[in-house]
Amino acid sequence: MSQFLKVLELLGLPWAKSVIHVNYGLVQGMSTRKGTVVFLDQIIKEAGQVMHDQMLTNAEKYAAVEDPMNTSLEIGITGVKIQDMAAKRSVFLFLFFLC
Repeated sequence: MSQFLKVLELLGLPWAKSVIHVNYGLVQGMSTRKGTVVFLDQIIKEAGQVMHDQMLTNAEKYAAVEDPMNTSLEIGITGVKIQDMAAKRSVFLFLFFLC
């Protein structure tokens, strides 16, 4: 990441020095070397499917939704965003801002 930020700076982009890397630390259970990475599009599809399955449990409300597949996907994406924002960032991030 530091090399990428240096490239932006060398390109002379006026906003390059204001770019900050937000370090999440390790994601438990994921490893690129072991091939256990889950991509965001897969997470979004699964979250949408879970929401759709949940919506199906109430047939009356499900029938009232104009586009249940899109609605369930939007709710799933919102859930992923909320989970991401609630995630604890690593200590490095906080020390970086204090320097």
